[in-house]
Amino acid sequence: SEYYEGMEKHYRWFRQDELVRKCIVTNAYFACMTKGYETVLEATDPNLNDQEKENLLKDYSFVKNRIDELNKAVNMDLVLFTAQVKRSVYGKAGFEIISDGDGLPSKLLSLESDRLNPDLDEDWQLTGYTYRGKKGFYGPEEVLYFTNMELEADRRGLSDLEPLRSVCMARHEVLRENFPEIAKSLWAPYVILKADTSGLPLDEAERVVESLADVARAGKSIAINESVEATVIQHTPDIKGLNELLGKLEEAIVAGLGTPRFLLGRPIENRATAYAELEAYVQGTVGSIQRYLCLLYTSPSPRDLSTSRMPSSA
Repeated sequence: SEYYEGMEKHYRWFRQDELVRKCIVTNAYFACMTKGYETVLEATDPNLNDQEKENLLKDYSFVKNRIDELNKAVNMDLVLFTAQVKRSVYGKAGFEIISDGDGLPSKLLSLESDRLNPDLDEDWQLTGYTYRGKKGFYGPEEVLYFTNMELEADRRGLSDLEPLRSVCMARHEVLRENFPEIAKSLWAPYVILKADTSGLPLDEAERVVESLADVARAGKSIAINESVEATVIQHTPDIKGLNELLGKLEEAIVAGLGTPRFLLGRPIENRATAYAELEAYVQGTVGSIQRYLCLLYTSPSPRDLSTSRMPSSA
């Protein structure tokens, strides 16, 4: 636990809780990786008939081909997958746009989401991005930026894990900290040793007590004399209640992140239930992610960058 305590409060549970990670990665995979990123041209003039629209699309097919080449060059499928994972964890995600000599994107470099913030003027217009505490480090066209649940004009989203942090903590305490002791008590009882140290100096008496406490562990054999009194305590924990509690905590996480149980290896009632969950998942969780990515506004043209401007380290 000490290893994770210094991490960003939402990212910690993505790293530490296997169920949280499985849900977020599964959602991102189904939304971004199952079919891949595909460029589609559409004729927007409502006055064109079907034949005119078809001819227009043929005339501009080179645009689709060029965009497909650029998407392949920057590995757009992986970028969108990473963006979805990070916007779910942090509420936002950003990628530095590195361009070639012609001003076209050649690479998208993932930035630290918790250290990237948009800069806005008094009219709420984007003026750039603060990165690692350096205001205006990136210009508005130098970052491909994503948010999650952006409810305000401040361009800062909300983490999907924010309402689940207390659930994750409770699950961690039961499963990682309390359960090992409970499991040990099932096959080895607790022993209380009462030692008569009245005739010993204080420091030696403390060493005797510490020595007894060290050996009085579950499953260890102990030899005592008449000056030590041993009491065995049989402890019967409520295993059924603990399992029910863990089940409720898992349900809260799965429901909060909108992932079907059968995709996580959890049992389901029947195939009809699985089909209903999958249909709701595709229309709800996956559909909302894909709609956001399709509607995402990006700057019209990146600045010409020959090298990355990311600081090497904090």
